Amino acid sequence: MNRPEKIIDALRVISARIKSFNPEHENPEEISSSIDELEKISRKEYSKHYENFLSDPSLAKKIVSLCRAERFDIKTIINTISTTGNMIKRYGLPPSDYLFDFFDETKYLKKANYYVSLFIMRFPQFRMRQDRLDYLASMPRISPRKNSERNFYVELKKIIDCRERLPDPEKRKLMLSLQSMIDKEENTLYKNEYKELLQKIIQ
Repeated sequence: MNRPEKIIDALRVISARIKSFNPEHENPEEISSSIDELEKISRKEYSKHYENFLSDPSLAKKIVSLCRAERFDIKTIINTISTTGNMIKRYGLPPSDYLFDFFDETKYLKKANYYVSLFIMRFPQFRMRQDRLDYLASMPRISPRKNSERNFYVELKKIIDCRERLPDPEKRKLMLSLQSMIDKEENTLYKNEYKELLQKIIQ
């Protein structure tokens, strides 16, 4: 059996196990372990062969419902965010209201907030929110800051490249965040990218 077939078999077993869990009767450690297994697969090299499992709305909803039902430690919450986020980003899982509510609830949770920031801008529900740009302006302050600064740059560049009109108050906040990154950035390539983006916003 080759490697993709082994992973497909593992996905079949893990998916069925997660869907069968009843939080009132299952050992929380077993639930946490299964979510951890699925999270690792969701981050592996993309394969179309995994789509049937990793684009399954019922599986994603079950993972989140289990996470909400149990008082899991921060690691399992992060794994739930990472799993469902990668299912949306990499495998085309529909970004449902149920999933969005979970991401929205955890976006300021310490340690989990970084993982939320990697995916929440993909939700159409979030793009409709009035506080979306304020959240984006705060993104560079999320730990680990270097990673969050790059994430902020990528997300802001998408908005600017789409020629979205920015309201003046939010525009100033975004420019201040970007200027702060320019002032302290030691990587010449990154500094030049940030300067170029700032000029596009000013124009």
